[in-house]
Amino acid sequence: MYEIPVPGNEPFSKASLPTSASIITGLFQQADPQNKIKGGEVFNARQSKDLLEKYQDRSDADLIPDVSKVVQDSLNEIIEYQTLSREPVTVRLAKLKEIASSVTRVVVQSAPGNYYDPEKEDRYKGISATNGLDRLRSDQGAILSIVLSGIKNGDWTDEELMLFLNKHILTNDDQKLNALRHKSCR
Repeated sequence: MYEIPVPGNEPFSKASLPTSASIITGLFQQADPQNKIKGGEVFNARQSKDLLEKYQDRSDADLIPDVSKVVQDSLNEIIEYQTLSREPVTVRLAKLKEIASSVTRVVVQSAPGNYYDPEKEDRYKGISATNGLDRLRSDQGAILSIVLSGIKNGDWTDEELMLFLNKHILTNDDQKLNALRHKSCR
């Protein structure tokens, strides 16, 4: 088994993120195989037969305002969550209590590696900074789901909720957490 590092709670600022302009440029990047430049997501989508009909006849220039809004909204959300993630557990719990009633699902995307192995055969193989990200992301999604379930259930104490919020990965060696996992399924 490999070891997942404990998050360092490093400083975060908006400047840590790519700019909206650089993301847009990447999304609309034209492929140039001779220079080993891969096409961006919009370019690739236009090559696909599965492109949504409502977008087939829209030019890149016509799509840019809509895509820019999605990118900027996403960056704003990342800034909010990254800032909140560095707050004390009591502040994070208060925010989760504030939004819990409006959350209907938690979606966890795949990341480099898998739950048991730090790497998989993908473009991130060999990049040590990405080792174990799928396990970390999966556990963080589970922790968030358990805490939201506990809040919605209504009979969890703040101490019980904070036990999960203070974890970054889940293990089976904590009996209190194991009991609470089962409590969240009710």
